[in-house]
Amino acid sequence: MFVIVGAGAIGSVVGATLHRGGAVVRLVGRAAHVDAINRHGLALQGDALAGRYPLAATTDLGTLQPDAVICLCMKSFDTAAFLDDAAEVLAGRTLVCFQNGFESEVEVQTREMDCISVVARLPVRMTAPGVVAVSAPGHMTVGRWPTGLVPACSDLVATLRRGGMTADTSADIEMDKWTKLAGNVVGAFLAVTDRTVLDAYADPDAHTFIADLIEETRAVLHAAGKRFTPHDVTIAPTSVPEQRTSVWQDLDRRRGRTEVDGRNGLIARLGRQVGVATPLNDVLTAVCRDMAARQLPPGGHTAASLRAKMPRS
Repeated sequence: MFVIVGAGAIGSVVGATLHRGGAVVRLVGRAAHVDAINRHGLALQGDALAGRYPLAATTDLGTLQPDAVICLCMKSFDTAAFLDDAAEVLAGRTLVCFQNGFESEVEVQTREMDCISVVARLPVRMTAPGVVAVSAPGHMTVGRWPTGLVPACSDLVATLRRGGMTADTSADIEMDKWTKLAGNVVGAFLAVTDRTVLDAYADPDAHTFIADLIEETRAVLHAAGKRFTPHDVTIAPTSVPEQRTSVWQDLDRRRGRTEVDGRNGLIARLGRQVGVATPLNDVLTAVCRDMAARQLPPGGHTAASLRAKMPRS
């Protein structure tokens, strides 16, 4: 049995995929989403997974079966509070982290719990309670955090594959996570400028900003001794050119907070530790924090206006 905690867009698609793969699944999410699923089933749109899934859904963990696998899909900044609140029922269990960044894995590891980490490349968006749009086929990479493999990794991959998701295992999931983060720093820029990837790469100023941002991020990772696979910053990703980033969605929904601290903020903090300046990551972190706190929608900034906010050397 898989219990998907924080079942928003990604968690719901993960749950539906595991259900298709033959697993018993329960979603734990917000009241409106849970109510819609319990009344009409979970509706997925726009992908090979499209359909309506009769999944069980609740707003709390409730009673857990001894063999239940707990999958964390909430925003990473909510993980610590959840682990503290549910410490008694989670004791002795292996947790699976599907979130961006490293915050959740670190929180789990700090509590001396076994952790499986997943690099989830899954372009999804919740369009209404109980309804999730999938922009393109997803891919999951699964490994024991921070390195190695355990049987549960292969079991999870096998179930995802049976459910129609491409997936593989990695004995070095930390490197895979750093690789994804090295590209995810662009999400904040796309959010505060209200651009899609395709639109940004078509604009010379925006494209240059993105290239400089990724190079700055790479310099920090190299100085810190972090292993990752470099991206080609000269070529625009083509798989989901119109997909909106999770930071954009956080601002659009006026959540009051985004995941920028676990992305650009993390690179800025790491840069200070190793003595590498991070003016682009610094300004994006500050701007995202300000926009979220003021409940501002995506947009309102350009590559030029962001550079103007950077300290003069």
